[in-house]
Amino acid sequence: MTIADIKEISTLIAAAVAAGATLIAVLLTSLFNFKTAKLNNQTQNRQKTKELKLERIEELYLLFDKWQIKFL
Repeated sequence: MTIADIKEISTLIAAAVAAGATLIAVLLTSLFNFKTAKLNNQTQNRQKTKELKLERIEELYLLFDKWQIKFL
């Protein structure tokens, strides 16, 4: 092997290492973004459920109040 061959191989190895590191970084970023999105989605679902329950309770209260005024 000559020095020129070693330089070519080292350039290819450096490029492969850089490409591999970039792919790993992209995968890790995607994984953390997915986990964050999943947590946000769960939080939003819980909030919507609470709001829906509150709306139903308020509606029930109003209906009961109307019934009470009408029949009592």
